[in-house]
Amino acid sequence: MRRLRSSWIAELLGARIDLRVVAAAAGMSTSALARYQHFVPALDELTAVALLRGRGR
Repeated sequence: MRRLRSSWIAELLGARIDLRVVAAAAGMSTSALARYQHFVPALDELTAVALLRGRGR
């Protein structure tokens, strides 16, 4: 069950859903989500630029 929950959280973080939303859904604090960051794939350059400019991809 713990692995399933971790996968769910990592998937939400990978979809770039707001940390506060993920934390609330998981019943955690935003700082507690830090342990899942290493499961989240890095952004490619085009997506990173789009997000920094305020546009989702």
